[in-house]
Amino acid sequence: MKKISDALHDLVAENQFFEFGLSYRIFNLTQLAKFIQPLLEARTQKEVQPSAILMSLSRLQRTKEKVAVQPTKFRIENIFVRSNLSTITFFRDPNLLKEIRQISGKIQPVNSFFEFTQSTHEITIFFENALTELVGSMIMEKPKYENRQVACVGVSFAEELFEVPGFLGLLMQKINLQNINLIEVSSTYTEFNFYLEEKDVKLAFETLHDSFLR
Repeated sequence: MKKISDALHDLVAENQFFEFGLSYRIFNLTQLAKFIQPLLEARTQKEVQPSAILMSLSRLQRTKEKVAVQPTKFRIENIFVRSNLSTITFFRDPNLLKEIRQISGKIQPVNSFFEFTQSTHEITIFFENALTELVGSMIMEKPKYENRQVACVGVSFAEELFEVPGFLGLLMQKINLQNINLIEVSSTYTEFNFYLEEKDVKLAFETLHDSFLR
């Protein structure tokens, strides 16, 4: 089994958020010890007391220096915005999937924005507001949730970053620190999309730009 100090060292080294907080001494170490307790127990495979974590955190923090924790490898290539979108969530149903595929087939020739995600029990679609009438005429199911004031802020990045641990987490961390509510996220091999309220687009765009492009 791993020692607490070794597990803590690995945890901090792998996480930009912890590295930054300890380097600049912005954490309440007592609260941080409680927060990471289950993370360390998973790594050490044993029960760990917050007091023991606190001692290790104190020793580790003393060894840290103020360093730039935004390495050059964490850079994006482009940011794009899609405004005037709607989102609707339905309970998952085989007929609904068929209707969604029909809609997708109709709009592909005109290159309109339409995307859907599905889980075990739900299906969520995102589409341009201009498609509202078409979507309403082809989907008869009652929605579980809908929002007509949605936008998408997306980023594209180099293929090499696909294998870099923590990159997508760092993107989301920057948005979360601005207290922006994320309606949904989606991703492909080299793109990551944030779906949020229209009112938050400017702040999200500038946050990602200043953090990863400037």
